[in-house]
Amino acid sequence: MKLWSRILSLCLVLVFCLALLPAPAQAAAVPLTPKQVQTKIDDYFNALKRDKPGYKNYYWNNNKGTDKLKKEADAGKYANAVTDKPCKNITDEEVKSVVKKLKEKKITKKNGKPYKEKDISPRDAHNGYFFNKAYDCDSNSFGGVGKAWGKKKHKTGGGIQCSGFADYMLYVIFGSDYDSKDDFYYADSYNSVFTKDYEFQPGDLIRHNGHSMIVYRVKKAVKEGEKDTVYVTDCNYGANCILKNNHKYKSVDALRKEIDKGSKNYILIPKANLRAYTLTYDANGGTGAPGAQNMP
Repeated sequence: MKLWSRILSLCLVLVFCLALLPAPAQAAAVPLTPKQVQTKIDDYFNALKRDKPGYKNYYWNNNKGTDKLKKEADAGKYANAVTDKPCKNITDEEVKSVVKKLKEKKITKKNGKPYKEKDISPRDAHNGYFFNKAYDCDSNSFGGVGKAWGKKKHKTGGGIQCSGFADYMLYVIFGSDYDSKDDFYYADSYNSVFTKDYEFQPGDLIRHNGHSMIVYRVKKAVKEGEKDTVYVTDCNYGANCILKNNHKYKSVDALRKEIDKGSKNYILIPKANLRAYTLTYDANGGTGAPGAQNMP
């Protein structure tokens, strides 16, 4: 009898421990509310703090690929993908190599003058400004949405640094293996029905001026002269592959206008099967607009 009592006690302890683990990134049974999206993001960063308590900052640069990242996310082991140090800066020898290659290809600065070693910024080199190569970057890599939207056939980038992390966070939040456009709307300057008056919401993926991010919240203006402001979750903003959450990015009005005008700017909007919200379509509003209706 004592043996069975001990077994029962151990089972109860095991159940309790499992309940404390972060929820795995599996497909949501019901659409998430914007508040639940925020909670998912908070849970992710809380898991990093819990599993890597000694880290001052977290950097998404542990050289992991999509399959490994998904497997670890499904198990709630998000901290396996981060380190406590930024990527190294480009070396002096690599700088010399970049300058030489720029000269060979006759690539000059905007003022027409040739590049010199002092012109090669470590951040620019890390971010792939030269020859689309991220020098000395150990960023993880996560595949983006593979299908295209709109007249210009844009698609989300995926990949490394900010772009890969943004797509990775969609997986963490919604648990969707989104290899098609079925779970998201794509909005850009060629499909402005979503952007001109769109209310940004937690879980939106924004690509703006070469940077990808996830909307965490929108802070409403409360005083005269203030503007509604978008706060985001992202990677590689301000330091090599650093992770940040809930930091101020840009006013809603400015972001709307720039996304609507910029040919490389876009928003990836989760459909109602992933996130519950109301969105009014303009029947004549743009590419792919299915007619005037409200999304549940």
